[in-house]
Amino acid sequence: MKKLIILKSLIDFIWTITLIPTIIIIPILGVLLCMDSEIFKTISILPFNVSDSIPLIPKILIIFLFICYLLVIYGIYLFRKTLRYFAKNKPFDKMVIKGFYKIGCLFSFAGIFSSILIFIIRLLIESKFQLQLGISPYLTLICLGLFFMVLSELFRVSKEYKEENDLTI
Repeated sequence: MKKLIILKSLIDFIWTITLIPTIIIIPILGVLLCMDSEIFKTISILPFNVSDSIPLIPKILIIFLFICYLLVIYGIYLFRKTLRYFAKNKPFDKMVIKGFYKIGCLFSFAGIFSSILIFIIRLLIESKFQLQLGISPYLTLICLGLFFMVLSELFRVSKEYKEENDLTI
């Protein structure tokens, strides 16, 4: 039970650390998106160089990167909710199974979408055709999402076995 308390505390800490900057970033992002694209050349906030030819692409890419960020934050929120069921000693509740599956879908989608987005950024803005085949945060996020989906399936099967076992005794 100590491990669960430590895990819950760490996830609460991560949730708090990510939520505070998100609340601050939303109005700043809104202001930056309304400004002229020339601002992106003077302020180095993007992980890529802005080209002169297409001024709208950096704004669209920032929005998509922020959406991926929000998906991960929502996944962390769902994980917090799921850990509450574990603390209440209800590991086979249907909300736990649905929560693990949603977390898996969110993380997998965010990882795949982010990796495609980074590929497009490199291709369109930096004019590089570059595939990263090593360990990356996006690949790790996809693996974590698939792990949560497998965990959901494992808990679903375990719940069925538990219910069947309760009926036979």
